[in-house]
Amino acid sequence: MTFAIPGIFANGARGAVSLTYDDALDAHLDVVIPQLESFGLRGTFYIPTRAPMAEAWRARPNDWRAAAARGHEIANHTQYHPCSIAHDWVKPNFSLEAYSLARMEPELVGATNEIRKVTGVDRVPSFAYPCCEEFVGPERTSYRPMVNRLFPAARGGAKRELADPFACDLAFVPAWAIHEKTQLADAKGFIDEAIDRGHWAVLIFHGVGGGHAISVSAQFHVELCDHIVSRKSDLWCDTFLNVVTRVRESTNRPWVPNTR
Repeated sequence: MTFAIPGIFANGARGAVSLTYDDALDAHLDVVIPQLESFGLRGTFYIPTRAPMAEAWRARPNDWRAAAARGHEIANHTQYHPCSIAHDWVKPNFSLEAYSLARMEPELVGATNEIRKVTGVDRVPSFAYPCCEEFVGPERTSYRPMVNRLFPAARGGAKRELADPFACDLAFVPAWAIHEKTQLADAKGFIDEAIDRGHWAVLIFHGVGGGHAISVSAQFHVELCDHIVSRKSDLWCDTFLNVVTRVRESTNRPWVPNTR
């Protein structure tokens, strides 16, 4: 067991946790955000701004803007959510194999601009790789260096792995994708382990109480929030961007925006 060096995380916490939610669902506005706020917590919501799945993004801009004003992070998940053609639901022209670095960059910049226009927040948001996949083209060229240049940090994933604030690549921060078969005790244990080891637990959610093929129950989410609050003397829960900003400051790894 290792322990956090004092000052790495805010409020004297020994560990940190960020709750992140993908694909801009109605359930995020109607279920997740009210639940988080009932516990005094804030989350990060990754928006694929032009993807069909993100209908709630286009239909409810005022709700997303209000969420940002209350401290939630509204962040970048590309415009069209490209993933590998290995997934049977991916359309060929929107597969990562069909992308190039030249095609990906304006999509990333465009999504950031669209998000900032809706939220009114000037700060560059964080990024999350769709499907946790970091390549483009048939040669599977990594676009991680581009992400490192355009964003203060990016969420990777999706296996059960904590982020070491001193050692992790901030352009592909480890994260764990939670789904309907995840046991609540395991999710709580993951958070407790972050405290014990002085690490950062990043959790990935999609549907909560439905709304997505990958979903957990609303009760699961409530109980996890309750557990986080029960550990608040040792645990800092904040948005992905707020945590990574503190980690960069504490570990002397500044980020300088560079859009060329």
